Amino acid sequence: MKSDTTTAAPIAVDQPPIDLARERANAGFDIEAMRVFLLGGAKKAELKKLAYRLIERDPILSFSTTNGHHFDLTRPELREKTMAQLRRAVAVRETFRDPDLYHAFIHAMCELSESFSMRLFVSDALFARAFRMFGTPEQAAEWVPRVMRWEVVGGFAMTEFGHSSSLRGISTTATFDAEHDEFVIDTPDTMATKMWIGAAGETSTHTSCLARLILPDGTDAGLHWFIVPLRDRETGALLPGVTAGDMGAKAGRNGLDNGWLQFTQVRIPRAHKLSKWGRVTRDGRFESGLSRTDPAYATVPATEGAAATLSYAGLIPERLEITRGVPTAVNQALTIAVRYAAIRRQGPAGNPQILDYTTVQTSLLPSLACMHAVMAADARAWQAWAKMEADPAALLRGLPDMHALSAGIKAMVTWRGADALELCRRAMGGHAVSRYNAIADAIGDFTVMTTGGGDNAVMVQQTTRYVLGVFQKAASGRTSRIDPEASVYYLADLAGTARAASKPVANWADLAHLHAHLTQLLVHKLGRLAQRIGAASAAGASLAEAWNAQLPEISSIAQLHTANYLAKALRERAGDGPSTATAAPASLQPVFKDLCALFLLDTLNAQARDLVVVSGWTGAQAEALDAAFLRACKTVRGRAVALVDAFGYPDFVLKAPLARADGSGYKAYLETIQRAPGCYGPPAYHAREIKPLTSKSRL
Repeated sequence: MKSDTTTAAPIAVDQPPIDLARERANAGFDIEAMRVFLLGGAKKAELKKLAYRLIERDPILSFSTTNGHHFDLTRPELREKTMAQLRRAVAVRETFRDPDLYHAFIHAMCELSESFSMRLFVSDALFARAFRMFGTPEQAAEWVPRVMRWEVVGGFAMTEFGHSSSLRGISTTATFDAEHDEFVIDTPDTMATKMWIGAAGETSTHTSCLARLILPDGTDAGLHWFIVPLRDRETGALLPGVTAGDMGAKAGRNGLDNGWLQFTQVRIPRAHKLSKWGRVTRDGRFESGLSRTDPAYATVPATEGAAATLSYAGLIPERLEITRGVPTAVNQALTIAVRYAAIRRQGPAGNPQILDYTTVQTSLLPSLACMHAVMAADARAWQAWAKMEADPAALLRGLPDMHALSAGIKAMVTWRGADALELCRRAMGGHAVSRYNAIADAIGDFTVMTTGGGDNAVMVQQTTRYVLGVFQKAASGRTSRIDPEASVYYLADLAGTARAASKPVANWADLAHLHAHLTQLLVHKLGRLAQRIGAASAAGASLAEAWNAQLPEISSIAQLHTANYLAKALRERAGDGPSTATAAPASLQPVFKDLCALFLLDTLNAQARDLVVVSGWTGAQAEALDAAFLRACKTVRGRAVALVDAFGYPDFVLKAPLARADGSGYKAYLETIQRAPGCYGPPAYHAREIKPLTSKSRL
């Protein structure tokens, strides 16, 4: 065996800046050009810098100028700080004249604080969007400006104790009282208590409430959205009939007051039903809320059921927003972990950077590639949703596919995000256990992402149920034309998909061929799922029993369907897809090709067993795949520091001294620890609890 004669690099406090400088010099691409591209152009990139500067200099908005460390704040202190940041942000954004600066500022604040992000999201996004999606133009015009000025603080009361992801069981009622022209909102039992409602614990003055509409004749008209006042805007006291409380200690996001709500015969005016899709007349009849001149009028039946079905559409943008938030959290953690792995030297063979170890590369770099795929797909999905939101007829046409896509992408991406954060923590060893290096709190803040907006275990079923239905029609030749922009477009030509993947992979950098094998594996797994469910049903199992027996496969299919969509978006960014509209500049395309190759190889490698069992790969091909995956990790490793630099996070946003951009991490971390409360001196409990033990010693 070859002996190691490597000259050992010093483990010294002045070595990290040298290592980071070398990593950046050897990246092979323009870091600033990548940052500009990721932010959407030169103007937006400059505005983001301005937003960071504005926040860092403001003692209310930032954490850096407060006394002590914000990670040491108590829950009440963090609540107050977060609300102070919000109040200041509302005032600051009123001074902006450029909408791009407004968006840059808000996004930068959301990067700085997950608690701020969620407080803002609940009111500005969920509550305000309820008026845009479910309210009439008049209702939106009356309410949304007030919401955006925070004259009204909104909530989004959907989840109940007994029903969360399964919304059809929601049992809060809104009974129309025709005599008084009012709806009566009621929580009939304990299991109907609204739970985990953002801002309901202490703050919200109003909430949008999903409730079961009961007409005067007793007809259950399904689920609809209502606006229910909660608190006096002057005193903060709960209004008559409203019972609410805080959820107490949580794993994360402790600057947000999640709460629970109960309504006891709370009366609201008829105008407080959001009535875009269906309204109740003065005499208690249900009718369409659409104008007869609206193109969607002929498409949406004027029935209670049709309008209630459209109430679920509000979950789509919520899930897309959650998906958008994943890179915000994970990219910061990756920046911290990758920089640390580049400055941390350890080992018998010359004290190498731990980023050179294969175990560290395979822990961190697939997540880096995945987040680039998520960012590419996020832009694509939001573009499609914006078209649907602007056109009710398009919304109705595209709703099944977008619902399935948003459910699948939310599940797959948040699961990957949770895994990525934990892998970042492990890659940093004991230092990531310290809250002062940010990742521990990031994990706590992120943990709800796999549950909020619909539990992932349910989301994957919704996705696969839709995709399986389209596949079965396509396989039997009964499918109608599939929209080229639909997530299931790959099912439009099953024979073509099979041809594209008919040959073994020879070039492991061929993105089209790798993608074809991913798509074909997905098709094979859909066929196997259909066969298994059919066989179980023929053997006497109910459909529910047959479905339940296949839940692991159902979850796998939903995640592969999502990965297929992500790969398409990232290939286009790399200039390798059928469309060049979203392609990166030519100088950056090789970087994206390497990232896309790693994403595809990682996805396929995780499915190696099924590639052999279902798609007929040989063991030798699976071994070659694994070797190609390791090579791809090594390729991206050479650019890793530059890639996380290109995210552009300033040190004050990362809040992790070990990840200082200038390489001064060790010194900064020690100084941070030394400023921690109680760092020096005997503890306050010494005389009470320690001295009685140690004073007995005769040593």
